[in-house]
Parts: sequence; structure tokens; C-alpha cells
Amino acid sequence: MQSTVLLLLLTYGQRYASSGLAGVMVGARPLFLALLAIRYAPDERPQGRLGVIDIAAGLSGLIMLSGVDLRGG
Repeated sequence: MQSTVLLLLLTYGQRYASSGLAGVMVGARPLFLALLAIRYAPDERPQGRLGVIDIAAGLSGLIMLSGVDLRGG
């Protein structure tokens, strides 16, 4: 039930947001959940070096989705 409500709200909100912003929002959800798990669900948090690599890969993917130009031009 919780996922259904969340996905319905996300679908409704995407009608008013650009496709790029919607992609970043959808891509950010698992990353934010992993970061929240560190604090609120210790048994579900990312473990060890692989967990850090996973979070870094997710963050770099979001940066690529947002189209940040690291060269500044």
C-alpha cells in the first residue's frame, strides 16, 4: 500500500515537472533510502566498502542525469 500511494503521487507530480527533473527524482529515491537506512534501520544499511561504492555510484549517476558540466562551460 505504501508503494502504491508513493508511485501514484510521483505519477501525478510528473505531469507538472520536466522529464529531466522527474528522472533525477526517481533516481534519487533509492539513494536517499540507503542514506536514511544508515540512521534509522541499522540492519538494512549499506555494509562496508561495497556499500560506500554503491552510494558513490548512485550519486555520480544522479550528477550525470542532472547534466552538471564539471568543466564550467
